[in-house]
Amino acid sequence: MEACNQLNSQIQTIMPWIVENYRLNHESTQKCKDLLYNLIVQLENGNFSIQRLYLLYYICEIMNKEKEEMAINFFSTLFPIPLKKNIAAFIKQLISLSICLNNNQVLTATTSYIDKEQIKLSEEDIKELPSNLAKNSPLFAATLIDKGFFNITSKSRLYSPQLLTEWLISINETDPSQKITFNGQSLIRYSLLGGGQGNSDLHYNILDAINKKKFQPLSNQFMIDMATQLFQRSDEELSSKYAQILVIGAKNGICNTLLSSNQMKNNLMSLFSDNLLIKAVVSMKPSK
Repeated sequence: MEACNQLNSQIQTIMPWIVENYRLNHESTQKCKDLLYNLIVQLENGNFSIQRLYLLYYICEIMNKEKEEMAINFFSTLFPIPLKKNIAAFIKQLISLSICLNNNQVLTATTSYIDKEQIKLSEEDIKELPSNLAKNSPLFAATLIDKGFFNITSKSRLYSPQLLTEWLISINETDPSQKITFNGQSLIRYSLLGGGQGNSDLHYNILDAINKKKFQPLSNQFMIDMATQLFQRSDEELSSKYAQILVIGAKNGICNTLLSSNQMKNNLMSLFSDNLLIKAVVSMKPSK
């Protein structure tokens, strides 16, 4: 009991000091790193699981009072990439707690660890996400979409076309100055060949996201793979939706590799020779 109380007191003393001093100079930054790392190592002892949770909660509380920029600076300074294995496990726990608390600052600040695959979230970690996640932390939600996490929740009904649509709406409403972009290929596949098939709201907001330049460029391999699978299904409605995505994508510069390749254009025309939208796509020139 005494050791637990000492650790609680240590957390209460060290954390405010770290927040106040970690940016003063190089020597101070290194001291803060060492103090925090040593504290985390102490709390790896299973007997101190409550104290570990207390530290996680304490960090969430501190970050909740700060601006996003400060939170991002805090994590990038004290937990630089690449992460040590035990630090990655600690931050993974922190992300799970922040999801429960809907802590925008921590989620936004730790997004880079997921993006750079320093942390791999499991189905258990993301089985309960708040519906307003993208409104509070659009960058974090965009990264989850980017990584296609909605494809791993086999036991959970969390990811529905309706929820992903809500996330897209929130992401599409973000100020362009935030420059939030993500790889939308998994989402397109989900909307046309997966659980989102037939959901017109999801499809519309995918088009809106492309038009608002939220999607990163689509690869030729993805576009041809999608075209081949849709051709095999002989579903005119799905093919039409795919063609709409290509048209809007071509206008917004995410299909330039396709438009620059005569072979790609010929492949599309061989699959959809009667589709007027596909004909319109192959006649377009790459946007500058």
